[in-house]
Amino acid sequence: MMLELQSLPDELDETYLEYFGKGIGAQFCVRWPANDGEKSARVVVIVSALGDYEGSPLGMDPHKIKAALERNRDLIEKLTQDKMKAGDNVVILDVGDFPARA
Repeated sequence: MMLELQSLPDELDETYLEYFGKGIGAQFCVRWPANDGEKSARVVVIVSALGDYEGSPLGMDPHKIKAALERNRDLIEKLTQDKMKAGDNVVILDVGDFPARA
């Protein structure tokens, strides 16, 4: 079974948006629930990495972030599947994980 992202709610709230890491190095991210067969998993997408891929900063705007996630859903799912190792239940997608845009 391949990892499959769950549907996002109409409004992203603190259940989905949070800071990843501590202190100055903390980054704003989205926690996107997923299913890996029978198991639950979570994909953590660093918002600045997604914005870099999109070519425009998303800031902390939940509407922009949700639109970018939905536009790139298939890519995010594929990147997660490629990065996920056996036994992982959390996969983090950061700058180096997104392909360079031509």
